[in-house]
Amino acid sequence: MLRQIFWRSLFIQCVLNFDKMQNTGFATAIMPVIKKLFPPGEEQKKALLRHFEHFNTQPYVASIIIGIIAAKEKEYASSGDTKILDDIERLKEQTARAFAALGDMFFWGTWRPFSSLLGIVIVSSGIILKEPFLIGTGIAVFLIVYNLIPLMVRWYGLRLGYEKQEGAIEVILKARPMIQKIIWWIQGISLTILACFGMFISSKMLASLGGQSNLISYLLSGAIVLWVAITLRRISISKLVILIILVSAVQAYVF
Repeated sequence: MLRQIFWRSLFIQCVLNFDKMQNTGFATAIMPVIKKLFPPGEEQKKALLRHFEHFNTQPYVASIIIGIIAAKEKEYASSGDTKILDDIERLKEQTARAFAALGDMFFWGTWRPFSSLLGIVIVSSGIILKEPFLIGTGIAVFLIVYNLIPLMVRWYGLRLGYEKQEGAIEVILKARPMIQKIIWWIQGISLTILACFGMFISSKMLASLGGQSNLISYLLSGAIVLWVAITLRRISISKLVILIILVSAVQAYVF
């Protein structure tokens, strides 16, 4: 049943509308649970109509909420306690808002730009170096890197919500500081890649004009570390050392 819900949840935005946003996608995703728990007819109809109300969240974290609500529907079907219906409505509304903020910050604000940057750098390098293989590799890297984490979050998030119900919310809240640290490091790595790629382009331009590409490499090494250190707020010495090592490794590979 969870596999059916998972595949359906991938299409949560397929009927996105200005009135009730993702409500049709949510109802479609949770339909296997409704069909299993309630007999055909009026009861199934009422259960489905409950999920045609307004719903909107970050699509990659929606599966966590779907898992929670599927478990609550199972609890309601076995007990018949109407208070659970109030819990379902409340949980959908509250978790949708909270998870949307966290999901937007990570996926839209961090992971998508990072994945795009990786793909663009590799494709651009292929164009500059006239290597068609790198162009195809850059496209493949973007598609794989970008989709890998969302798919994992969707599957394991669905299982987490279904198995832990409200406990899944506590797990996400406890993981929030770690997620923010991950975001910090991804942004730092993105800046480093961007700076190193800028150095690579500059050296190629200088070499084409008859200059010394190695010289520009050495001169810009310190500037890259300074760029990252200034851009990232409250950087510690240990993090700066790691970034210096990272820059040195990328520089050694490029030059």
